[in-house]
Amino acid sequence: MFSSKGLIHLVGIVPIDNSEEIFKICGDYVGKYLISIPEGEIKYDENFSSSQKGNILISHPDLESLTISDPSFINNFCCHSLFSSKSFSTFKFKAGVKFIRLDNLSYFDDIIKSYRTFHKLRDIGVIPPDLRFQISLPTPLTAMGFLFRDADDFERMAASFIYSTANEIEKIFRFIPSRDLAIQWNIYFETLDINGLIKWSPNGNPWVRFSEQILPISMKIPNDALLGFHFCYGELNNLVESIPSFLSNIVSMANVVSLGSGRSIDWIHLPISLGKINDDYFNPLKELDKSIKRINLGLINVSEGIDSIMEKIELVKKVKIDFGVSTPCCISIKNSNDLITQLEMHKIIANYF
Repeated sequence: MFSSKGLIHLVGIVPIDNSEEIFKICGDYVGKYLISIPEGEIKYDENFSSSQKGNILISHPDLESLTISDPSFINNFCCHSLFSSKSFSTFKFKAGVKFIRLDNLSYFDDIIKSYRTFHKLRDIGVIPPDLRFQISLPTPLTAMGFLFRDADDFERMAASFIYSTANEIEKIFRFIPSRDLAIQWNIYFETLDINGLIKWSPNGNPWVRFSEQILPISMKIPNDALLGFHFCYGELNNLVESIPSFLSNIVSMANVVSLGSGRSIDWIHLPISLGKINDDYFNPLKELDKSIKRINLGLINVSEGIDSIMEKIELVKKVKIDFGVSTPCCISIKNSNDLITQLEMHKIIANYF
C-alpha cells in the first residue's frame, strides 16, 4: 500500500458555486491523502454545449449545427446529464470546407482563474503546501467525438482538436509553473468506442484513433508536471453507466497510453463495476505496464455500502498491487453537504488501509 499520500484520488468535481469552496473543503477533509486537488470539471449545459462547443463550434462560420432528437441515440450517451435532454446538437462541415482551424478551446481562462484561487489558499495554509493543482481535460476525441457523425468530418475535426489541444497545453504551461501542475486526460468517447458501447462509430480501427492522439497532446507536458489518465464510462446523477464486468480492455488502453505518451505516467484511474464481481475480476491488473507509477481504482460509489467496497478491496489485495481509491467518475454534487458526505466516505475507506 501507499503511505497516506496518494491513497485518495479525486477524479474531478462538478463545481457547486466556485472553486474556492471546493478547494477549502477538499483540503480540510482529505488533503493529507491527496497528491493533487482538482480545479473542477468544465461546466456543461443539458445539450452538451460546453463553453468550447457553445462558443466555438456553434458560432464557427464553417460549421452547420444539426439537432438530433432520436431517443434511442440520445439514451446511448449519458455523462453529466449531457444527453439526458430531448435533443442535442451535432455538427457538420459546410459544403466545400476541408479544414477548420480552432484558435481557442476556452480551457485556459477558467483554469487560470481557478489556479489563482488555488495559489492564494495554498499560500495562507488552507491547502497543504505539497498539493498540486489538478487540471482535468477531455482528450480531443472525447471533446468532439459525439458531435460529428459524418466519418470524413469526424476525421478532419479530430485533427483540428488534437492540434488545438496541444496548443492549449503549451499556453497553460507558459502561465503556471509545471511543478505546481497535474494534468489528467479524461478518456470517455474512446472508452465507449473500444468497448462497443456506441451505436454509431467513425470509420477505421478504434484502437488506432485512440492511440494516435496521445503523443501529440502529452509530449507538451513537462516531465516535472504530473500526468494521469482517467478512463471513463460516463456518469449520470452519481450512477456510473455501462461499466463492463471485465477489466481487460481498460488495462490494454492503460498500456497504450503508458507506451505512447512519450513520458512517464504518474497515475491511471480505472472505473470499477458496481455490485457483485467475480473473484478473478482484478486479475487483468497484473498485466499493467510496470512503469505506471500509481493505480487508482474507482471503488467508491454512494450507491454501494461500505461492506461491499471493503470486499472488493480485499480482492484487489490478492493481486498484490499498490493502489489508491476514488469514485468511478467525477463527483457530482448539488451543494457543499453533498461533497462533505462523499469525502467522509473516502476517509473511511482510506483509514481502512
